[in-house]
Amino acid sequence: MRYAIVLWSVLLWSGLAGAHEGRPVYIKLTQSAPLEYSLQWKTPPVMAAGQEPTVRLQASGCERQTGDFRRRLTGTHQYLCENPAPALTVELQYPKDNPALSTLIVFERLSGEQSQHFSGPETLQITLPTTVSVSDVIGQYIIAGAEHILVGYDHLLFVLCLLVIAGSTRRLLLTITGFTLAHSVTLALASFQILQLPIAFVEMLIALSIVILAAEIIKNKQHTFAWRYPVATATAFGLLHGLGFASVLGEFGLPQQMKLTALVFFNVGIEAGQILFILACLFLKSLFLKSLFLKSLLLKSLRLKALPLTPGLQLPQRIQRHATAIPISISALGIYLVGCTSAYWLIERSAAIYF
Repeated sequence: MRYAIVLWSVLLWSGLAGAHEGRPVYIKLTQSAPLEYSLQWKTPPVMAAGQEPTVRLQASGCERQTGDFRRRLTGTHQYLCENPAPALTVELQYPKDNPALSTLIVFERLSGEQSQHFSGPETLQITLPTTVSVSDVIGQYIIAGAEHILVGYDHLLFVLCLLVIAGSTRRLLLTITGFTLAHSVTLALASFQILQLPIAFVEMLIALSIVILAAEIIKNKQHTFAWRYPVATATAFGLLHGLGFASVLGEFGLPQQMKLTALVFFNVGIEAGQILFILACLFLKSLFLKSLFLKSLLLKSLRLKALPLTPGLQLPQRIQRHATAIPISISALGIYLVGCTSAYWLIERSAAIYF
């Protein structure tokens, strides 16, 4: 019965898990004439009906000419201004709280010049500057890259599997470096449209890569290629994950005048988020293994009298075996959760391609 409950919980959690819920609300503001603007928006389809935001252009002397303010996932409004607006502000209004959706605004001026403006969920009024500085682009794309990796659960689960397989600190550093360099290469190639693959196919293969690593960890046959050469494994799969990062960057867009700058710092943001996740995992592992609470719980579970936990205390051999078994059992359960979740994603994404 316990195994059945665990299996049911895993499958239920897998079904509810999402890999890319961090897509922003995409808004494009186009200046079609000196005093005319077209406002288009697209909201990720992750919200319940009626919870979509209304999107407005707020500017002195500018009035909406077409469209209404009914809530919908996509829409277009036309605005006419009496005089050249000194400042343009795009406003989002949610019927309830913003469900952690960021906002990306692409502003295309009459000259054809484009600028991108990325804002976090806490910002619902975005004033578009007349000019965009290099520092603005750097800040926006670092934040965009970091936020994407921290809500890209499939990428995080893959990195978690790499942490398990790498083992020692030296191999971990080499493994993560190989993964970083590989996904940076394909991110750049795909962003400049040198290398293109259907995103649905890429997402399916990313899920498959997690399934493969989770299976390797569960089998624990350390003579296989993944265990013996984790750097090569991380590098090979990193090329694939870079194409997934590029699809998100494609949604953000690259500023025409600073494409390389935006690309570099988007990648910097990804690495910053990835390092933060790795440090958090290592900290939790250290905290768990060294916890005095775990030792006291172990003693209690064995119905032994509490022993003073003094420096240099040597626990009996039977207790030491149980102390070793508990982290292993929890780790195994965690990897089974990772494997079941990635297998669900693999089936879901494969079905999306063929049906």
